[in-house]
Amino acid sequence: MKIIDLNNDENIAIIGDLHFDNRTINSRIDYLLITANNKLKDIFTKCRQHNVKIVIFQGDVFNRVQISYEALNLFTNTLMHFKNLNSDLQIYSIIGNHDMFRNSIDLMQKTPLQLLFNSGIIEHICLENKLQVNIKNESSKIKKLLITPVDYIEYPPEADANFDINILIAHMFYNKSDAVSNSEHNLKNNEVKNLNYDFIFLGHDHEEYPPESINKTILYRQGAVIRGTSHNYNFERKPCFLILKNLYNLSQNSIEKIHITCQNYKDVVRSFIANKKDLNLKNIMQENLKYLADKLTILPKTYETNIISKIENNVDLSTNCKEILLHYIVSYYF
Repeated sequence: MKIIDLNNDENIAIIGDLHFDNRTINSRIDYLLITANNKLKDIFTKCRQHNVKIVIFQGDVFNRVQISYEALNLFTNTLMHFKNLNSDLQIYSIIGNHDMFRNSIDLMQKTPLQLLFNSGIIEHICLENKLQVNIKNESSKIKKLLITPVDYIEYPPEADANFDINILIAHMFYNKSDAVSNSEHNLKNNEVKNLNYDFIFLGHDHEEYPPESINKTILYRQGAVIRGTSHNYNFERKPCFLILKNLYNLSQNSIEKIHITCQNYKDVVRSFIANKKDLNLKNIMQENLKYLADKLTILPKTYETNIISKIENNVDLSTNCKEILLHYIVSYYF
């Protein structure tokens, strides 16, 4: 177990799946390597501004094990730049499924992440190498915080009652169906209750969800740093990471979501993807409006003038919505 001492004004950052890569996915028009590196720089710049002393990646640091030397050098140079600016900065990571070769921990020597572990630029934390953080407050009182890190191939143990605060960091889904993920990589609601952690932070799921309370546990899934532009949930999502502050009295109120500077979604997505999403949204809107129009036309015909007037004068409806509603209603009555 690694033991670290922090003052209460020093903080911890938790970073979701970065998927650093030199190969741009087909749905994007930007150069993913530069985009990912700019986001990495923005994250560490904001960590410096918020007095972060510990940075923890939640796995999938790299998108694949065959990344180029250019990508590996760029990533390494960025991390070393910020470590040189702050000699107290410590960077850790668990292993995600994209960081591994054939899902085997025995083949990690074939991966770029293991190279960074070997060099000491990033330290591997896992069940055999947990983090104990001793937090000293203004009165020199100390609380012991235990961070239990779980690689993709591992399953979380129960929280350790010998510590004041228990945190689990894992690369797992939460409450997905068995068709999406098998039980080894998918925490169920009852399992969260039984594990009895104060806080759980999960990578692996790229979508952002609001914090969820399960008994005493508060569960966070802030989503991936890189947006896969073909997924609907990325249409509005702005990538973020989390900073844990006031560690001595850590609560949901002292966990801050920090947005990562990024381009507008439509500036990085290929036009056919954007058009497809726009069409899907319009189809969904039209179906919903048709359903509403059908409900309205159940009313007696004498209500038609009043209904039409209310739609026309409703400031909350867009012109397109009004036109579709009126089209269906007028077609029905006339």
